Amino acid sequence: MKDETLPLSNIETSVEELAQSVLTDSLKSVRCRLKQATAEWTADEEIVHQLRVAGRRALSAIMIFKDLFPESEVRWFRKQLKAILQAAGRARDLDVLIRTQLPRCGEARKILAKQWHAERAAAQKPLMTLDRKLIQKDRLRKHKRLLLRNMRIVAADAEHAGHIVGDDRILPQFADRCRSVVIAIGNAPDVRSLHALRIAVKRLRYAATPLLPFFQDQKVHNMIKILEDLQTQLGAMQDHVVAMQELERSISALRKTSHQKILRELIEIEARSINDSVATFSAWLTSNACRDLKQCLELFV
Repeated sequence: MKDETLPLSNIETSVEELAQSVLTDSLKSVRCRLKQATAEWTADEEIVHQLRVAGRRALSAIMIFKDLFPESEVRWFRKQLKAILQAAGRARDLDVLIRTQLPRCGEARKILAKQWHAERAAAQKPLMTLDRKLIQKDRLRKHKRLLLRNMRIVAADAEHAGHIVGDDRILPQFADRCRSVVIAIGNAPDVRSLHALRIAVKRLRYAATPLLPFFQDQKVHNMIKILEDLQTQLGAMQDHVVAMQELERSISALRKTSHQKILRELIEIEARSINDSVATFSAWLTSNACRDLKQCLELFV
């Protein structure tokens, strides 16, 4: 870390106490949202979105605090949380497709509704499998208890040996995420690089939020707000990208030329929206928000 890095506050909460609090809350949220996503997904599509958010926060916490835990437990949680995110991601894409594109499909609507709803039902199966494996068999909670118990053992051993429980176990992880955003911002603004930036921004935002108690400087709070706005902007663009990909894939299911024409017109609309989003981001690169974000990130990398 650079000498000019932002100062840490002298709060009483230790790294271990913060990790326990963050992980307990985030994994509890994953457990709750996964149960809801399997039982109530037809009533409210936002449940799957909330599951994805909870999964990202938990995965971020696991990786930020990974040096406090046994590597085997980190691997287990990373594998399970990524499986949840993958399953929920496909379900979420189809939910958005059905909500935003189906009403625009005209005479092709009936056949596409049948196809997309069948795919959405199939996308539910991996979530139900994960629910049985992790929730009904209580593996998620058991591994959480084991994780936290091992963390306390490691912390006690470090204290007994005279080692200082320092910031060097979490700040390097945070610095890596800051560095990823800096690199991604510097890339040429195209669809692929902006997707990479969106992922880097999400990872940094979810890492920064639980670490707020450690930072005295208001700049970090401002940084999170900028990251949130940027994530929203890039997320809207990614929705257009996914919609275009799904529409292109669905053309093959349509036999009538008139139906295919409808989807091609929708694809053109999404392509124009993507181009507009890229232009909007290019303008953002010269904004005060971009300058402020870079200045704060440079304090950590």
